[in-house]
Amino acid sequence: MYHPYYYSNITMQPSLDHYRQDQPEDQLESIANKRKQHLERNRLAAYRCREKKKNEQQHMVEQAEYLETRNASLQVMVNALKNQVMTLRELLLAHDVCDCEKVHSFIQKSCLL
Repeated sequence: MYHPYYYSNITMQPSLDHYRQDQPEDQLESIANKRKQHLERNRLAAYRCREKKKNEQQHMVEQAEYLETRNASLQVMVNALKNQVMTLRELLLAHDVCDCEKVHSFIQKSCLL
């Protein structure tokens, strides 16, 4: 529960005032130093966490760009291969009038598929 006596106006953290009644001065300094060290470790951990998150985000953006480029090049390749298949089928159908048994056999099989 918030009580102005226990909280400082700057940090909104419990102040050391309630310890002063029972603690000698050197213990109060020790408590203050421990708190300061804890806050510094927490600050560093938060910084590392933010940096890690930023690096992961950057890696994901780079990976997405790479995959988009790769996908585009693969789509171009697929379209080129489809065009090549159509061209080859047209060439085979143009040989329908010749007497090559293998061509006629392939055309009949491909019509069934």
